[in-house]
Amino acid sequence: MFSQVTNLACNGLITRRSRVQIPPPLRKKPQAMPGVFVDCAVRGGELDVPTTGSRRVLGVNRLHQRYCVSEKWREEMVGETLPWVLEDVDLDGPVLEIGPGPGLVTEALVEYGVTDLTTLEIEAEAAERLRRRYGTRVRVEVGDAAAMPFSNASFATVLCCTMLHHVPSRESQDRVLIESRRVLRPGGVLAGSDSRTSLSFRLFHIFDVHNPVDPHGFPERLTAAGFHDVSVDPAEDRFRFRAVAP
Repeated sequence: MFSQVTNLACNGLITRRSRVQIPPPLRKKPQAMPGVFVDCAVRGGELDVPTTGSRRVLGVNRLHQRYCVSEKWREEMVGETLPWVLEDVDLDGPVLEIGPGPGLVTEALVEYGVTDLTTLEIEAEAAERLRRRYGTRVRVEVGDAAAMPFSNASFATVLCCTMLHHVPSRESQDRVLIESRRVLRPGGVLAGSDSRTSLSFRLFHIFDVHNPVDPHGFPERLTAAGFHDVSVDPAEDRFRFRAVAP
């Protein structure tokens, strides 16, 4: 059941009907669902990242990697969480996805019909794989979301799906929010999701970068970053957020 702790007004997010077609969630709401959430992708039954040698992929441990190979994650992210995050969000203008990793959300956005899509990935190898996969359909940039290589007011929408808990410090997370607001056009929307911490979630992230976000205090952090019309909707094991640039 959704928490009533924080759910501020989110008026004025949509001014016209979007041409992008987003399928409805497989379930009504992502609530009371077991499992943990990581920023990984599955394609063709295999993890679409290199796994040779001892190098941990995208800062995640081996358990993380094995979970990413499951159809369970694809169903939860693309079938449930992403439609929930994108509910009533206009994707017709320039869209920026930060932290795409192997590109599961990227793939879904392309399939939805988003034609003006940019991704910002901190790891050059992951970015190169996305470039090879999507060619000119997606603009792929390498960079840090806490210091984005984009001009002010470049995007109508910024998406941040299940990646903030991989940002190593609260200060860096806040910089991501500030930078998101900077690159958004006036009236542009930041929309995203992240996991809520639990014992199983912490154990799952042993040896990972793991800095969970508290949804109860997140509205104040979004407001401090310069956003208004902030909305944070907690579910049992995750939360979505939305905020509008002035």
